[in-house]
Amino acid sequence: RVLAARGEASEAIALAARAVDLATPTEDVSLRADTLVELANVLELAGRGDESGPPVREALRLYELKGDRASADAITARWTPV
Repeated sequence: RVLAARGEASEAIALAARAVDLATPTEDVSLRADTLVELANVLELAGRGDESGPPVREALRLYELKGDRASADAITARWTPV
């Protein structure tokens, strides 16, 4: 998020996408969802909020799969409609 806030959008998006790539094969569902949320945050900060839908929807799906209602509710409140 810091890179995106400094105007370094390409680097921020690449770093956030790399975090998603590293987390995806793990069994840690929360980590996977968290990295997707951060990617969506970076996309919005970079002025590319229209691209945040897929990572947000996948994060929501993962939080619901895990039974993490608080995180799922936070996503729904932050990104409506998801």
